[in-house]
Amino acid sequence: MYRLLIVDRDEDVCESIRYLVDWSQYDISSVLTAPSYGDAVSSIMDFLPHIALVDIELGDYWGYELAEHVWDAGIRPSSA
Repeated sequence: MYRLLIVDRDEDVCESIRYLVDWSQYDISSVLTAPSYGDAVSSIMDFLPHIALVDIELGDYWGYELAEHVWDAGIRPSSA
């Protein structure tokens, strides 16, 4: 089973995506949301998601900057 992180500065969007999709049919057992770049970094370090759905614009940051930060920090999930 996989862990999913949804990152969007609009919390309603995060929650809609979280609850409108039957994630279990995709072998996803845990879904967490983060409304900001900072929250996403903290969540990634604690939750170690296998998959992240990230909005392009995160306030003062961009989604690709979050991906680069995670990659550069060497943060990787454990096996599913």
